[in-house]
Amino acid sequence: MADTDEALTELFGLDEPEAHAPRALGVVGSREWPDKRFACREVLRLLKHHPTLTTIVSGCQPKGVDGWAEEIAAHFELEFLGFPPAHDLEPTHPRYRPYSPGNYHDRNRLIAEHSDILIAFRWQRSSGTSSTIRFAKARLCPDRVIIFDWPENTPQDLRDGP
Repeated sequence: MADTDEALTELFGLDEPEAHAPRALGVVGSREWPDKRFACREVLRLLKHHPTLTTIVSGCQPKGVDGWAEEIAAHFELEFLGFPPAHDLEPTHPRYRPYSPGNYHDRNRLIAEHSDILIAFRWQRSSGTSSTIRFAKARLCPDRVIIFDWPENTPQDLRDGP
């Protein structure tokens, strides 16, 4: 791979890895996700593996995964880009709309559109998290959409806990 990268740089002046380096990490999941430690560890693992990540994108729910994402952003002094549903905004905000279930889908689409990598913690096939995953899969490479389903693909020792 290094030879390909060097050839691109030499021929076109492109540094392919940097040109496509991820900047924004979308973090989504259910308020019911049962293991904060696991979720935070996986987010931190991605941040360490991709040092170009400078922004965390999430849905602004104070409980569960969204809240933990905001805590991580604050602790590590990363930019936090939050997308609450349109009905939770001030009426003077340009995205404000009265309550509608569609507001959540619009919010999920915005999270996916602003994420270079998405990590999702889905509890019992949560529809909101699944919606964001679908939007992300439509625009990102498969290796940039990371999904944990509880309990299907979480480590056994976590599922056997209290």
